[in-house]
Parts: sequence; structure tokens; C-alpha cells
Amino acid sequence: MADEVLKQLRNELIGGLSEAVISTLLDDLRGNVLGKEEIEVIEHKMKTRSDQARCLIDCNKVYKMDSNPCGLCVIVNNEDFGNPKKNRNGSQNDVVSLKDLFESLGFLVEVEIDKTADEMKALMTEYSQDKRHGDCFVCCVMSHGNENGVKGCDGQKCTLNDITTPFDGDNCPALIGKPKVFIIQACRGSEMQSKVVATDGAGPSRNQTSGKLSYSIAKDSDFLIALSTVEGYVSLRDPSSGSWFIQSLCKHLKEGSEQRQDILGILTNVNDDVSRREDFIINEKNDKVDAKMTPQPKFTLRKLLIFKAPKKKSR
Repeated sequence: MADEVLKQLRNELIGGLSEAVISTLLDDLRGNVLGKEEIEVIEHKMKTRSDQARCLIDCNKVYKMDSNPCGLCVIVNNEDFGNPKKNRNGSQNDVVSLKDLFESLGFLVEVEIDKTADEMKALMTEYSQDKRHGDCFVCCVMSHGNENGVKGCDGQKCTLNDITTPFDGDNCPALIGKPKVFIIQACRGSEMQSKVVATDGAGPSRNQTSGKLSYSIAKDSDFLIALSTVEGYVSLRDPSSGSWFIQSLCKHLKEGSEQRQDILGILTNVNDDVSRREDFIINEKNDKVDAKMTPQPKFTLRKLLIFKAPKKKSR
């Protein structure tokens, strides 16, 4: 009942906001409540008055993403495992794609190569205390892995909690209330996913000092963990072009950011893209098998996460 009432009030408010009122509200909210990117979207990319009103009402549901730089992006790539048969050939292409993408999205990118499990854990702690944090943190980890986590180049285990916990609300105050994105490219088992045929059918308190709203949130809020595959299965990589998941992610995130698309919508497109891909590979038993996979995002995000699109150069 309450949901229906709120929905009706929201619709009435959207219908009642005139262009003049919207303009006045934007002037009042500029800088203190809404960032430059959010103002730009409402003023220039919302074509109708009702769209502007709807976006203005819902703007508190979008993470602020206008710091410069936008934040840190850490890329950890374990490629050399001391054995030609175990080396992750092609992963350098993933590094290049991720670095180019997140630099274009306004991030300060750091690349770490061939780290042991203990070195990876130490890196996470070090970066959690970095003084350069902005509006968002991104960490990309690419390595071998299994059901228990990813592996260092020494073959030892680094669990997912080892990677994410240093950035929670207790350990990293600088990122409280801000999105923390972890992109994990690693096997989560040794099985190959099977193929099936699908047919497409049709109440907070106000801070007395700053005047801004303040409220408490769970320490594990605002996380997005994009896993390259589901538990129990391998994650596929082309030795010449890079991993299926990372290459698809970079393509769709670039396109989606240009369209102001939310990250969860983008990852849904990645799931569809990777799930439809098909190839044949030689497995550990030297058998030729039909290769399929699907990624798996997990999240505790509280708002829409929209990455800032690269500005197109004027001619």
C-alpha cells in the first residue's frame, strides 16, 4: 500500500514540475547537492520536461562521479607462473584494453605485474590507504584461480575476501559511501559449462554542522564484484586476443558510458555477449571440447553507477 502511495505521489510531483521550477531547482542544487555531470545530464540530455523532472527527483539515486581524477584503478596481472604450460598468454592484451578504457574514463591507473599471493594481499592493504582516492575505486585482478579464490604467481591462494575486505567501511574510511568495483578474471573451478538452446521471447537525520543529510550504512555496502565465470567452472582466454570476459567488458563499458548507461545494465549486456560466444578448445585431457561460459556479477551497490564517458574531440 505504501509503495503505491509513494509511486502516485512521485508521478504527481513529476507532472507538476514546470520548466521554470526545474531551472530554479537546478540553480539551487548546483555544486552543493548535484555534481557537474548530473546537472549536464538533466539540462542537456533529457529532451522533455517530464524526463528532466524524473531525473531531478531520482538524482539522489546516482553515485557522484565527477572528481578529477575520478579515482584509482589498480590492475593486477599474473601472467608468468614459471611454467610455459601454466603461463597466461594473451593477458597483456587485457591489461592494455583495461588501462586504455579506465584512463579514458578519467581514472588514475596503476598496473602491477606477477605478484605472489602475499604480495597481492599487501598491495590491497597499501592501496586501501592511498591518499589519491576519488569518487570511485576500481580493482582488476587477472590470474589463475579455483573455488577458493585467485592464485598468486607462486601458486598460493589469495581469497576474494583478501582482495575486498581492505576496502570496506571499517578499513577504508576514504571510500565510505563510494562505489568499489572489483573485476576478477580467473577460473573458479575446472569444469566446462555445458550448452543449452534458448529462444528469446517477448528517513535519515540532518547534520547540524554541514546542513547535509547523514546516515549510517553497512560496512560492506557499495561493492560490485564482476566475476568472469560462475563457481565451479573455467574462465576462457584466447592466447592471441585476451580473455573473453575482459574484452567483452571493455567493449560494452566503453559503449555504455557514452550512452550514460548504468553499470549493471552494461554487465547484463556482457553476460549476454559472452554467453552467446562459442569456440572449441583442447582441455587438460587433450580432448577437443565445445567451450561456453557466462560471467557473474555480485553487488551491494545502493545507487546507479554511471561511468563518465570520454569527451569526444571537436573537429
